[in-house]
Amino acid sequence: MRAPVRSLPAGLDQSFTIAVIEYPAILATLHLVDASAFTVQSVECALLPRIAAEAGASRSFSDFSPGAEAMEPSRLLPASA
Repeated sequence: MRAPVRSLPAGLDQSFTIAVIEYPAILATLHLVDASAFTVQSVECALLPRIAAEAGASRSFSDFSPGAEAMEPSRLLPASA
């Protein structure tokens, strides 16, 4: 009993289609083309202008009314024994 023989492509177009789908060197080259395109896009993005923003806020309160004691840290702590 013979092993089944793989049939030849019907024409040149079908040969190219099979080669692109199955031949490892062609597949590897297609992946390299995709990777190179990604690298080009990454480098182009680095050349684009950038915008940066920063914000801050603070709030403080001081009681300077007559008769108010100064808020010193030593007066806020309990006396040690």
